[in-house]
Amino acid sequence: DGSAMVVRLSCRLVRDGSGGARFLEGFAEDVTTHRRAAEELETRTRELEALLAALPDAMLVVDPRGHLVTARSGSQMVLPEQEALTGHLLEEAFPPGLAVPLREAVDRVFLRGGMHPFEGAWDPRGQPEHQEGICGPLDGERALCLLRDVTSFRRTASSLDIAQGIIDLAREGILVCGSDGIIEKVNPAFEAITGYSASEAVGRTPGILRSGRHDEAFYRDFWEVLMSEGVWAGEIWNRRKNGEVYPQWLAVAAVRDDREGRLRYVGVFSDLTELKNKDAQILHQAYHDK
Repeated sequence: DGSAMVVRLSCRLVRDGSGGARFLEGFAEDVTTHRRAAEELETRTRELEALLAALPDAMLVVDPRGHLVTARSGSQMVLPEQEALTGHLLEEAFPPGLAVPLREAVDRVFLRGGMHPFEGAWDPRGQPEHQEGICGPLDGERALCLLRDVTSFRRTASSLDIAQGIIDLAREGILVCGSDGIIEKVNPAFEAITGYSASEAVGRTPGILRSGRHDEAFYRDFWEVLMSEGVWAGEIWNRRKNGEVYPQWLAVAAVRDDREGRLRYVGVFSDLTELKNKDAQILHQAYHDK
């Protein structure tokens, strides 16, 4: 019918009694379907290899006795050379900080089935590193484990914890507003100074603090400076929840999230009431007899 096909040929030369060539005989087999299947399998294999190479996690295949059948580095989790891992027990390939929790997870897979997470510590480059992973059944005779380096995440989380601790302990009031001016977060000092609890302030605008002592021109200048320079700082009068008007020293910065590109406004303020009272007392003493 004129369609193309792939043929596998097997031929031999038949000779006559004097050794002269007489004819060729052989077999022809249509292997078009087989070839197409092989090409599709090769394509899928290349795609799978590319996918595995792009994964951040390292991959381990372990047998029930704890031997590494195969090991593969991830884009963000580099393992030693294959020769140093394949065929070795987990306890031989990795230090106890990683081998023990990894082995426990593998044993649970073969005992109970299902997926089992684990955490470990390993320093292949001489620096403390933390790993997290998960193990699950690959087939009846092997377990597949994915291993990820979470050191940078842990360090970032630790830094965030420290920063949060500083914010919580700060004597200055702190509030964070979204680009729409809605309060997203406040610290304990904000609650103590303003009288508004976090639940009362979050979801509202800083307009709840307005004292009424400043006109619209003041706030218009405030926003012009903040948008043009990214920071505004100065003295402002605000109102507590109980209605008391008091002076603040306020600094506001416009901060853009590098990852999300989202704009937020962070305000830090201190209550100047005590300082103003002391100034008034000193001034009074300077002009009056004790």
